[in-house]
Amino acid sequence: MAASLLGSILRVEVPQRGRWLRQGEKGWTVITPHGEAPMLAPAEGEIVAVNQKAISNPELISQDPYGSGWLLEIFSPDTQVSFRNLLTGGLARRWMEQSILELRQAFAPMAPATALDGGRIAPQLGNELPQESWRELTSRFFRC
Repeated sequence: MAASLLGSILRVEVPQRGRWLRQGEKGWTVITPHGEAPMLAPAEGEIVAVNQKAISNPELISQDPYGSGWLLEIFSPDTQVSFRNLLTGGLARRWMEQSILELRQAFAPMAPATALDGGRIAPQLGNELPQESWRELTSRFFRC
C-alpha cells in the first residue's frame, strides 16, 4: 500500500550510520516525481547499517521492501519501549484494513485508475495523482 501511494521513487535520503533516531520523528525521506515524503522512524536507536544497494537502486524499495529493499538497521537498546509504541497482531491488522479503506475512499473519484482487478490497490498509483492530492495523502497516511 505505501509503495503504491508513493509511486515511483527517484531516491531516498537516509541518515548516516551511527546516528541516533528517535521513534516517531523523521527518520528518512523518500523523493518522488511529486515531491518529498518524510518517513517516521519506527523505533528509537542507533543506525548500525544502511543498505547501499537499495539507496543506489530505489526500485528495490518498492519491489522487495522486506527483502533486498530494506533501508536501515537500527540497534535499539530498549526494545520494550519501542515495541510498546508499535501496533501488533489484531490491532495492526485492523489499522491496516482501515487505512486501506480510507485510501480507497480517497481514490474513489479516480476509480478506474485505482485498481487493476477492482479490489486491489494498483501498483504505482501515486504516479497518477495530481501533485496536491499526492501531498495531502502522503501527509495523512504517513503522518508526517
